[in-house]
Amino acid sequence: MNIMKLFLIVLLMLSFQVASQTRQERAVMGLELMSTGKVAGHCKSLQQQLEFQIKHKLKGGGEFIQVFWTAEAKRLKMTVPEFTELCEQAFKKYRYFHMVFVNEKKSLIQAGNDGKDSGIILKTF
Repeated sequence: MNIMKLFLIVLLMLSFQVASQTRQERAVMGLELMSTGKVAGHCKSLQQQLEFQIKHKLKGGGEFIQVFWTAEAKRLKMTVPEFTELCEQAFKKYRYFHMVFVNEKKSLIQAGNDGKDSGIILKTF
């Protein structure tokens, strides 16, 4: 086997390895995005529950929230402070991902792409 054929075989093997790593990295990133969105969304609904109680001062509402949050933390095998920290981390990660993708969309638009090729509109609320 001459050196050129050997070089081509090694090059092909390396390109397959790089392609599979890229696919694996995309899968990990996708799962992280999905998990972050799920946790941040769940935590946001609990945060809104607390804000509603603070604003409207429902009778027994504070106790309900305390029992509910304790049950949620227990379901996740956490304490309430650990659950609260998980929520803070999820919000932080969500804001980071949001910033990254907003900047990516801006760069696509600047490059002449309208940024609408996915057909998905994301709104932050």
